Order: sequence, then C-alpha cells, then structure tokens
Amino acid sequence: HDAGAYSCYVWPVIVAERVAAIVSVGFSAEAPATQSQQELGAECAARLQTALSNAERGERLYRQAHFDSLTSLPNRLLFHDRLSQELKNAIDNAQRSALLYIDLDHFKKVNDSVGHVAGDQLLTIVGQRLRACVKEGDTVARLGGDEFTVILRNLPSAEAAGTIAERIIEALQRPVNLGGRDQFVRASIGITLFPDYADNIEAVMRNADLAMYLAK
Repeated sequence: HDAGAYSCYVWPVIVAERVAAIVSVGFSAEAPATQSQQELGAECAARLQTALSNAERGERLYRQAHFDSLTSLPNRLLFHDRLSQELKNAIDNAQRSALLYIDLDHFKKVNDSVGHVAGDQLLTIVGQRLRACVKEGDTVARLGGDEFTVILRNLPSAEAAGTIAERIIEALQRPVNLGGRDQFVRASIGITLFPDYADNIEAVMRNADLAMYLAK
C-alpha cells in the first residue's frame, strides 16, 4: 500500500512442504491482472520453485555426505578435508595447531545397561559439550562409534592444547541423565601438535591415535 499498490497477486513457492518464497505482484489499479500477467507470475513462481528445490536437494545431499546424522558434527570425510586445510595453513604460516583424538571409556557399558537409544542421546550430548569447550573456528568431528576428534587452530603455545583437553575431560565427567538415571562417562584423549611433529595427514593421525592409546 505504501508503494502505491491497490491490489496484489501472490504465488506461494512450496519446497519440501513449506513456503520457501513468495512471488507478489502489486497493481496500482483495482482492475485484476490479465490472463497473460497471471500466467507469467505463475511461470516465475514455478521456475523459482525448481531453482530452490535443486538448491535444497544439493544442500541436503552435501550434509548427508559430510555431516554425522546423529550429532550433526562433521563426519570422517569432512574432518579429513578440514585437517588437510589446517595442516597446509599451519605449514604455510608457521603456526602451531593440534589434533585431539577422543575416545569414550567404557561406552559399551552404557549401551548394554540403558540401550542404544540412550547411548545415542549420550553421544549427542558429548558432541554438544565438546563444541562448548573450543573456540569458533576449531573443528569438532565424530569419526564413528564413540570416537571424536578436535582440530585446534593457531595455538599460542603447546600447553594450550593440554589446557583445552583438561577442560574437555572435566566437561565430559559431568553426569548425564538417561532414562531417569545418571550416567557417567570418561574420555581418553591423545594430543599431537602439527606441524611440530608431522607434516602430513597420515602422520598426524598416527601420532594422535598412539597418544590416545597411551592415555587410555
């Protein structure tokens, strides 16, 4: 009305059973839109629906391929991609980064005592707590099962990685109520610095894995 429209024709654009967009054409006169104008508006809405549907499908396929369906964390594929980028960045800019390899201790007992559904809830909570322990720009990923990783970017010192690992251990030790009962989990964390001790992904992963088993 403020723009001078007396009447409007509106075409909702539906994508995945929701209104994703609206095509609206305003007319300064009371006379209805002509048949050709209505057809043109409907065609524009249809083309927009096709474009948005393709974009939504592409985004959904990307998330399915790169994110863990349970925790919504990056999966193994995306983790490797980000680790590769961070390793290159650390080498090129003479910065120190770290990889934390995290394995939950005795997680099988949780599944056996309260069931797999509750176990999945626990893994989701673990993912949330891990993200709360790191800064924006760091990567928390779930490799599978009860194995998680954290990429810490641009550390001020080697000791900083240990400080964050201690923060994670403290966060994960807090009880988790599942089915009316408090469950307690612990984590073993292996830490490796790069590019201090490795300049390729295979070596970084091997060092972190060995460090985790030493911690366990």
